[in-house]
Amino acid sequence: MLRQEVEALGFLASRHPLSLYEPLLKPRSWVAAQDFEKWVGRRVTTLGWYVTGKIVRTRGGDPMEFLSFEDTTGIYE
Repeated sequence: MLRQEVEALGFLASRHPLSLYEPLLKPRSWVAAQDFEKWVGRRVTTLGWYVTGKIVRTRGGDPMEFLSFEDTTGIYE
């Protein structure tokens, strides 16, 4: 069924793509997007599905890229 969704729509509609990897990810320690506010100022490991990226120029003219990721609880940059 999931394969047919991807073939017809180009993406999964019935579940988040990361849910397919749940058995592999469960034993690992990572912070969900919904819990980021509890970890401000600390180094954490995140897990996310790439959503989009945008390259901008700094005032000095250097390129800088913003990336957006999504886990099963939210979207973050």
